[in-house]
Amino acid sequence: MCRKQKIIDIAAEEAYKSDINIRHGAVITKGNKVICKGYNTSRTKIKSLNTLELCSHAEMTVARIFYNTYI
Repeated sequence: MCRKQKIIDIAAEEAYKSDINIRHGAVITKGNKVICKGYNTSRTKIKSLNTLELCSHAEMTVARIFYNTYI
């Protein structure tokens, strides 16, 4: 299996951790090393809008993890 496919598989595994109907995973890499990984999560629900879920995108989550860990 090629390296790109392994990274895609890691992002897919992250997406399965999400509790939202439309799931996304994201990975930050440097060279061949996975630095951070994350998935989209629900942040809040607005009752006045028929329990519309607002979510934190996977890319935002993984960027936040990267920032908090390395910067």
